[in-house]
Amino acid sequence: MKKVVKRKVSTSRKSINKKSSFWKGNKGSFLLGILFTLVLLVIGFHYKSGLAYLLNFKSDTTAEEKKAKRFSDIRNFELLSKYKDKVAGLDVSEYQGEIKWNEVRLVENNFPIGFVFIRATAGIDKVDFQFNKNWNGAKANNITRGAYHYYRPNENSLAQADLFIQNVQLQIGDLPPVLDIEKLPENQSLDSLKVGLKRWLEKIDAHYKGAFIITQLLVYQ
Repeated sequence: MKKVVKRKVSTSRKSINKKSSFWKGNKGSFLLGILFTLVLLVIGFHYKSGLAYLLNFKSDTTAEEKKAKRFSDIRNFELLSKYKDKVAGLDVSEYQGEIKWNEVRLVENNFPIGFVFIRATAGIDKVDFQFNKNWNGAKANNITRGAYHYYRPNENSLAQADLFIQNVQLQIGDLPPVLDIEKLPENQSLDSLKVGLKRWLEKIDAHYKGAFIITQLLVYQ
């Protein structure tokens, strides 16, 4: 009689077989499908704006923006027509992108451009990344130029003045420096804001030894 020999299967091999069969089965495919769907959702959320424009889902918003721009153009035309005996100018920053200065001649195709103010700096640490191109481009095309600083009320005023001075070298024929303030402070009183503005102006005046201009000042007594 032949002796029957039973073969033993190791525990580790059984576990490997179970794992491989799990991933090969329906449960593994289901989990992989969920994971893939989550990845697509994350990517879609991250690029939702671009996808929306690509698929033209923002047609209503675009129409509203066009309407607002048309209203602004009409308002600008009416305002310039009312003061057509005055000199018209522009203010620009990096938000206008790269400007073809050799084509800058008229506002609303009717009013000659007599000057341009170019944003140089903002706050204590922001240098407009188009400033040098715009500054040199205006000069090369014989457009009277000036530089302005966007003032941040909650940041040190002297540090803001220093940043402007470091980046703006005025030449004969350039317009005086401009301080552009559009927001009220969040963590200080109006009196403190006035002190900061005065310190900025005094430092600018001492450095450039000339006049200065304030635009869009929102401080009221």
